[in-house]
Amino acid sequence: MTSDRDRLLDALKPPQPPPELRDRSLRAATDVLRRSPVPDRWTRIWESRPLRLAWAAAVAGLLVANTLIPTTPRPAPATAQGFSLHHLSQAAEDEIRAIATMPRLDLNARSLSGVVSAAAARTGAEETQSPNQKENA
Repeated sequence: MTSDRDRLLDALKPPQPPPELRDRSLRAATDVLRRSPVPDRWTRIWESRPLRLAWAAAVAGLLVANTLIPTTPRPAPATAQGFSLHHLSQAAEDEIRAIATMPRLDLNARSLSGVVSAAAARTGAEETQSPNQKENA
């Protein structure tokens, strides 16, 4: 009985790797290490002479344009038209305050659907009901 059990358990052991597998993998790893590495895209861009010259020309052009563009002070448009800046800022603050202020809630207000359904209940007319109310009825 013990021999049958040992024979079954021996059959469950994983098979041994082929003997030449180690030599093949070591040879392939050695070949890869001896080859020169392939440069990635960013390295090729960085080492590209035309791209570096184009970058240098763009930087030089921006520097020249920055120095040649006149920087004369411009008058404020509000004072040129005769308005005071205080008046403009006060008007802007009033407008923002009017937009941001919430109106008071009316506690006696009714929703539009409540008004329509109350009118339909009072008159009994079918034409005053909305299509949604007709479906729900």
